[in-house]
Amino acid sequence: MSLKALHIVFITVSILLAFGFAGWCGYYFMKYSELPMLVMGFISLVTGIVLIIYGRRFLQKLKHVNYM
Repeated sequence: MSLKALHIVFITVSILLAFGFAGWCGYYFMKYSELPMLVMGFISLVTGIVLIIYGRRFLQKLKHVNYM
């Protein structure tokens, strides 16, 4: 596995974890109404969006590099 492929895998896993954590924080906030969970959920949601933007730019920048 090349460094590019490994990087894509890590970005994808990080995006899934960020959105999963944001969803969990949202659920916890709806259940217990604790403000810190809402803040952490929002930060995690923004992080997931930033990671998507980063991943797209990474793919555009290295589109000429092979995966193997």
